[in-house]
Amino acid sequence: MLIDASALPRPPKRLMPGVVHLPNFLQLEQQAELVVQTREIARSVAGTPVAMRRPMVGKGQMKAHLLSLGWFWATNPYRLVRQVDGYAVPPVPDNFQDIADQVLAAAREVDEAVGETIRVETALVNFYPPGAGMGEHVDAE
Repeated sequence: MLIDASALPRPPKRLMPGVVHLPNFLQLEQQAELVVQTREIARSVAGTPVAMRRPMVGKGQMKAHLLSLGWFWATNPYRLVRQVDGYAVPPVPDNFQDIADQVLAAAREVDEAVGETIRVETALVNFYPPGAGMGEHVDAE
């Protein structure tokens, strides 16, 4: 679901040192462009081992569909890999780095403790079918 950011006017907020909440950061048009872009990437690898998938986690299968960019999140055992069965993981698009740079710049305007740079090496694109969600969890890798 795309969210019209202008419908929820909230200012950026410092939550704790180095942690900033930036509501309304991406406008609806920008969100739509990212959806189109990631759908195209997903279609380009459909039917391969690096395609969007519902991984097994522990003893169950996730309800959300995941697409790994840059690094592939493999399970059983958990690890990050650059290729699966000879298929390269799709790269992180250049504009993702641009967005990260813009986020950091906006966050630093709210809190100087926010770091100046980050190199985007991986991204995880999630698709939630109706009724699906992601329960409380910790990504500790």
